[in-house]
Amino acid sequence: MPLFDALLPWLLIIFTGIILLLINPQPSQAVGLGLVYVIFALFVLGYDRVRQRLRKQVDELRSLSVMSQTMRANLEFDSLLNMIYLQVNHLLDADNFLVALYNQQRLEYPIVVERGQQLERPPFSADSNTLIHHVLKTQEPLLISSDVAGYAYGLKVAAPDKVESWMGVPLLASGRLLGAMSVGSTDLGKQFTPDSLRLLNIVAANASVAIENAQFYEQQRTRVTQLATLNQVIALLTGTLSFDAVLDTVISSASTISDSTAVTVYLFWDEGKSSLALVRSAGLSDKFQNDPPDPLLAADWQESNQQSPLAVSDVREEPRAAAVRNLMIR
Repeated sequence: MPLFDALLPWLLIIFTGIILLLINPQPSQAVGLGLVYVIFALFVLGYDRVRQRLRKQVDELRSLSVMSQTMRANLEFDSLLNMIYLQVNHLLDADNFLVALYNQQRLEYPIVVERGQQLERPPFSADSNTLIHHVLKTQEPLLISSDVAGYAYGLKVAAPDKVESWMGVPLLASGRLLGAMSVGSTDLGKQFTPDSLRLLNIVAANASVAIENAQFYEQQRTRVTQLATLNQVIALLTGTLSFDAVLDTVISSASTISDSTAVTVYLFWDEGKSSLALVRSAGLSDKFQNDPPDPLLAADWQESNQQSPLAVSDVREEPRAAAVRNLMIR
């Protein structure tokens, strides 16, 4: 299109000159009339293009304004992500879309769209080195107009499959990196431009604020639910003297509060607190219950002589979990 725009005035001059020479054989009159017609044609074409460009910008601004207001008012996480995708697709006509978000230092992919179809999970593992990981690392926007595979190869990262043009931007709010968002086009005739990146940056800025609000709302809602559950647990525990009933309450409540799939309760059986025994569990196999390992807390207490809580975010990376890593992964 830029080459066509540059050649258009000369094509008009040549075409108009030929027509006028056929009508009027005198060259001087034909050239004069030709120039008049060309100037008039260029004026009409220029005016029309400026009008179309302004109309497009107004439509984009209107769409972005509506999107910004709607996103910030939407606190339902899944609905918010779908809305962001629809707006990005409307503005950029991108058939590939991905959002990566950090959840307690773990990277998750709440929405993945390939060729217009939403997937349950990304077509790569969470620890893969991809273009979206490069954007997360640099925290800078990235535009690859063409030859995505070659560009990715230069960065020594994996390229998305059959994507001809790609953009990625970080999601930042309150000085904190929330994640990143990327779009891709599988159409050879559709290449993203710096103007496309500008629009995606605007969407990302509004989306970051909306996502942060939705995450905060979800956290507060979870805390309210947990507090209500804790109040119920306290009432149940103080209302019974039955040992089995207490253990059952602890197991069920711990699972609900922590949103876990397995719970164990160990108790010391001697006054010196040197012998631990598994007294109740849920969500674990018979093999585990028949031969349970010592909990990590026991080793932590023996080393530091301090009775403090222990949280392991990732058993694969936590050094203190090395002794039971394989068992915990199974």
